[in-house]
Amino acid sequence: MPDCLAKFVQRCGLLLLATLLAACAAAGADGGTTAPQPDNPAAGLPEPARLLELEQEPADPARELSYINVQGLRGEQFTLASPGVLVGAGVALQPAVGSDAIEWAVYSLPIQGLATDSLIVRASLAPGAGGDSKGTLLLADFASGRWRVIGEAGAGASLLPVGNIAASPQGRLWAAVVVSEPSGLLVEELGASSAWDSPVPDYTVAQALHVGPGQAYADIEAAYTAAADNTMIVVHPQPGNAPYGSPALQVYKLGISFVADNSTLPAGQRVRLQGGSYNYTGAGSTPRAIFQFNPGSDGGLVRGFELFDAHNDSNNGAGVRINQANDITVQDCEIHGCDMGIMSNGDAASVTGARQLIDSCLIHGNGDFDHPGFNHNLYLGGHSAVLRFCEVHSALTGHNVKSRAHTNALLYCHIHDSANREIDFVDSADTELPGSDSLLLGCVIVKAVPMDGNKHTIHFGQDGGNDHTGVLRVVNCTVVSPYLTPLVQLTAAGAGLELRSSLLWGTEAPASAQSLVTFSGGASAASVSGSHNWLAEKFSLPEGSALELASCHIAAAGLHPPFVDAGLQDYRLTGPLANLTDSAWDTAPGSFPLWSVDTAQSVPQFEYAGVGEGRRRLMQGAGSDIGAFEWVE
Repeated sequence: MPDCLAKFVQRCGLLLLATLLAACAAAGADGGTTAPQPDNPAAGLPEPARLLELEQEPADPARELSYINVQGLRGEQFTLASPGVLVGAGVALQPAVGSDAIEWAVYSLPIQGLATDSLIVRASLAPGAGGDSKGTLLLADFASGRWRVIGEAGAGASLLPVGNIAASPQGRLWAAVVVSEPSGLLVEELGASSAWDSPVPDYTVAQALHVGPGQAYADIEAAYTAAADNTMIVVHPQPGNAPYGSPALQVYKLGISFVADNSTLPAGQRVRLQGGSYNYTGAGSTPRAIFQFNPGSDGGLVRGFELFDAHNDSNNGAGVRINQANDITVQDCEIHGCDMGIMSNGDAASVTGARQLIDSCLIHGNGDFDHPGFNHNLYLGGHSAVLRFCEVHSALTGHNVKSRAHTNALLYCHIHDSANREIDFVDSADTELPGSDSLLLGCVIVKAVPMDGNKHTIHFGQDGGNDHTGVLRVVNCTVVSPYLTPLVQLTAAGAGLELRSSLLWGTEAPASAQSLVTFSGGASAASVSGSHNWLAEKFSLPEGSALELASCHIAAAGLHPPFVDAGLQDYRLTGPLANLTDSAWDTAPGSFPLWSVDTAQSVPQFEYAGVGEGRRRLMQGAGSDIGAFEWVE
């Protein structure tokens, strides 16, 4: 965009921007052609070759609306529109009333290597609009140089298959919505869905069973009893959002989705499920959690609930328990006040407890003072688990994240203020298998000040009799602790550490040196590698390690990174700092040998921006900056 136009846009706002860009598109992309005709849905759209030119132009921050939400990994950028189209909050397409021309808008979706298999379109009628609101969804096919019709984009939520279509060389999927008559269609959301995402819930599907006041079922258990495999159970709020008392679900059926309908609740509230005085013993037909997924319940989903106050006599009653089931997703939930937030188990050799996904959840304040130190916000096991865009904090007596799973990945999470360790990756029979790796990518990890418990921040190794044959990779994380206790503790002969592009800081300068890593149980400094890390002044690097010491920077006395507000745990950067910004080294593609597609990236793709939200990380310079946040001039 020319500088003069950019300055003009800043004065006049987004609506005028849409009109100006539309005029430019009509002249530059279409060569001044006449208005598009209804029988050709691609008429008037810029040809795919023109889109490749647009990718080379500087991004306009005023029009960049990249974010992640609870429906999955998704980023959007409004790019072009035809005359008369209004563009507002939420990237909305609304043909102007009275217009006779086809109206269209083009969107750029930066998928950057994600395994995209479908597009999600959420559309509705504009206020005051009447009639049947319909549009056509198209994708730019760069192999043929033409637009490809995907399907109908009408009012309501839909999930449309993409098929095998290549993204642009810049890793973007280009989509367009075209409306052939002035119907007042609002495209509120358009995003790319990967194989790991769940579709936008459609509460009207034929197999949905509804629970709540005025619905077919008064409680969730009755709906589950009536449900066949692959049924969605929709739970509506009670008056005043009073909690459902003591729900106890033993799930054995395949593909059951428990989904809260929060559409009528105030923003931030979820349908509430309270354990209360119920004893979640795990004996017989009684579950050990509000939702317990057992063998045979693969593909289950819990979405949109507040789960709280689940207890039992063994001090391990949980909000959710995954018991040897695969592909279980817990999404957009708040879990608090239980003995355990989420508990899981399985077997790596037989691949059970596999592909657990905890996505966009707030998990806090779980534990039990009657059995202190053995209750955690998360206590996981089995084959594999991923946390994504979660905040986990303030475990009452134990750790925030404890896992004995074969592999773990924490992606773009905020983990803080535990009573003991923030992260505790320990041993089981599953961790003796080769490749028992864990990944921390783009996470913000902060110790509480003050605290009386274990002051180690991250532990990778053993607390039993098994080895831990794998590598802990800490990549583009910001880790903060003021204590002399080491940040990382390696405690198994097979345990290794790879530390790359991470910012390691203390909330206040200690009186004496801080150790970065300590070793026991057969672990040694020779197992530590990595490069391009930025450390507070009192940290010391382990002797005999394979860390590239020349690329690791220890801060000068009194030098603090320019954080937005460290007191509020906002560790974004307000400015550049030598050896911290525009100086990092990007990890090699394929360097994260874990099962999740989310880890198959050569650089961090996102930044944590709140529970279920994130910013697409905008790179400036030769590589990603050190730490969880990029500084962009």
